Amino acid sequence: MPFDRDHADTRRTINYIFLISSLNFSFWSSLPPCQERYGVSWRTGWSDPTPEVHTGYWSLVAALNKGVGHVDW
Repeated sequence: MPFDRDHADTRRTINYIFLISSLNFSFWSSLPPCQERYGVSWRTGWSDPTPEVHTGYWSLVAALNKGVGHVDW
């Protein structure tokens, strides 16, 4: 599909990337993955609904997707 800057999906994607980029700074941690680190339980992948705890940047992505209803659980 060619790029169409006026298409609703294009605008939605750009807005999502802007939001993630704006919030991203607060999810960096020097801690290795451990119990004390912030994490969000979310599916392992788009086609794999098995839950996995995501940390760092991916915890932000998981939390936002869960919050806006991109996940069916």
